[in-house]
Amino acid sequence: MSTTKDFFVTGHGAFKKPFNGLPVNSNSVVLANICEVDDNNNPFPGDATMRIHNIVPLDGGVTWVYAEIIWEGDLRARIRFVTDL
Repeated sequence: MSTTKDFFVTGHGAFKKPFNGLPVNSNSVVLANICEVDDNNNPFPGDATMRIHNIVPLDGGVTWVYAEIIWEGDLRARIRFVTDL
């Protein structure tokens, strides 16, 4: 059974961040995408390049993500996870 969960981040440049509360362990399959969102958290096709580089699920419900928002200033983005134990 798969689960979808959204997290919101603000920033720019490369970052590595833990996300808690996902139903994962170190053997889970985790997919993620990132997109720019407006002030109401609605996605839209902005001009910035956004990338997910690495996804590392760990035991205990923590997933580390290495991602990048290529823009000169801070942007708001949604990272959507789809997990499958």
